[in-house]
This record gives sequence, C-alpha cells and structure tokens, in this order.
Amino acid sequence: LNPAPINPRMSAELLALADIATPNETEFAFLLRHLYGRQVAPDYWELADPLLHALCRSTGIPTVVITLGDKGCFVSHGDAPVRKDGETYYRVRAEPVRCVDSTGAGDAYTGGLAAGLVLYREQPFRRAVEHANRVAALAVEKPGTAPAMPTRAGCWARPISNPAIWRARRRSSAGLVNWGHRERTCCPCLPRCSWRSASTTN
Repeated sequence: LNPAPINPRMSAELLALADIATPNETEFAFLLRHLYGRQVAPDYWELADPLLHALCRSTGIPTVVITLGDKGCFVSHGDAPVRKDGETYYRVRAEPVRCVDSTGAGDAYTGGLAAGLVLYREQPFRRAVEHANRVAALAVEKPGTAPAMPTRAGCWARPISNPAIWRARRRSSAGLVNWGHRERTCCPCLPRCSWRSASTTN
C-alpha cells in the first residue's frame, strides 16, 4: 500500500489489510497522528534506528518502508525471516542521481518494489528495496511522470557498485522469471503492467 496522496479518510481498518506499506516521511507522520494519535518531531526520521523501528511497529503493518528521498529509505519488519532478511530493521542509501524532476518518485519506487519482489522472490527483501531505489533514481533523472518511468533494461544498464546486487540480478535472469507472452514483453519496472512490443522494448 502506498498511502499517497495524504487522505484524511484513510482508516486503521484499511491499513490493517496491508502487507507492506511505503509511505514517505510526511505520509508516515500523518498516519501516526491521524490513526494512532502520535505526534512526532519534524525530523523524526533522524531518530536512532531502534526508536524509528518502534514507531513503525506501532502501526501493526508487517513491513513498513519509509521512503526518505535523497536519504534513501528505512525498512522495518515485524518478522524479518518471513522476508528472508537477516535484520529486522535497516536503512538503505539512495543511489546518487542528477535530479531533474522528483514528481512521481514515490510511484516509481512502489512499482519498482513490486517488480523487485517478483524478480528477487528467492532473495532477501533488501534486494527488492535496492531495485526500487534504482527505479526511483532513474525516474527522477527525467522530466514528467509516466514518460520518466524506466524500463527493466534501463534499470539493468545503470552502472552498479554493489556486487551483491549484480549476483542477485544474475540469479533472477530469464530462466527464473518469464515476462514474455507470445510476441510481447512486460516491463516489470513500471508501476503498472505495460505491454510493449518485443521488437521495440528497450
């Protein structure tokens, strides 16, 4: 669940149905105040990790990913082994970018996370988070929203510095994930399924 834009009609009952929530720092503060009556400091995301984790756990959502723009994101699990993660909470740094337009970055991130959960479904949740960071990074380097969303090929072509990402990427190659359907290919980096001709997909 991406609780954006902020909606005063958001209910605790709806939130309780979410398996993963991906609010940004403003949306998370709103949820805490609106649904749980908890006020947080303007820069609450700079709290020590155990304290920020405790705030996330107060929502009851199994996994909370707070997106923090150029500061990356904070991940909080209720049960890390379920996500194949070795840590219950951790931060993942954002990729360096030349930001042109940040509009739609949250949508790109959530779409990238959904794609990453499929691409790296046998890998730790962190791999999906790193993929989401990459998708969002590419999206803000171009103007616009939907036109700026990267293709899978574009994500994989971006230079990477973390060898673990490269190894996980190779394990999720074509033999494990079949995106093809007849002569068409689905780009999993988009927030929604976008079918493109195999002859024109980048």
